[in-house]
Amino acid sequence: MPAFRWLPLLSLVLLTSCATGADAEEDGVIKGRSDARADSGATEEDTASEEDTATPIENDTGSSVTDSGVADSATEDSRAEDTGSGTDTAPADTGPTSCAAEEPEPNDTPATARALGTIDDCDGSGKSIGGVLSTSSDVDVLTFDGTDSFGCSVNPTVKATGSVRVCIKAACKSGTTEVKSCPKGTKTGTECCGSEVEIEINCTGTTSDDAKITVTVRGDGSSLMCAGYSLAYHY
Repeated sequence: MPAFRWLPLLSLVLLTSCATGADAEEDGVIKGRSDARADSGATEEDTASEEDTATPIENDTGSSVTDSGVADSATEDSRAEDTGSGTDTAPADTGPTSCAAEEPEPNDTPATARALGTIDDCDGSGKSIGGVLSTSSDVDVLTFDGTDSFGCSVNPTVKATGSVRVCIKAACKSGTTEVKSCPKGTKTGTECCGSEVEIEINCTGTTSDDAKITVTVRGDGSSLMCAGYSLAYHY
């Protein structure tokens, strides 16, 4: 076949190839742009997701700080309450109140009584003594020995000054003790009690009225705190 007959056919083939390539190139560009847009959208969406995630995290962190502050405050309140409770607690009782001029304790029973010595039954031999009751429930016990001397009369007597009352009791050194009466004060069993008391005794079975006198000092019922008193006594 002559060469000039191929020229139209070759031109047609070349035009078809160019058109196909241009379409492919255009499809590639469009597809690339579409993919880029898709990627950009995904990136924006991911960024938005990250932003959304960041906001709750910040909120959660804020809540944690707030909760921590409340917990710390509650702890401080609890500590303050414990301290206050510790402050409201009362001190332990350490025993009887110690008062100035108080005689040595204990002296609350005849076995631990304060010994005042010996006097005879002549009234001029009488003495005075002072003491202190630390509280209304405090008790002081004192003793003295009385000697029956010739020419004097046995009449054991105690007079108290202060917010106290006394009871006196006699025990003969020999024979049997007989309490005949209480010329002063009130007879209570074998004792005479009051603010001024006198006891009348007789030591039967013996010629001597020597006796040991026990004096018990108590409050008069009023409220006492380191209450001083004095006793004048004779045998």
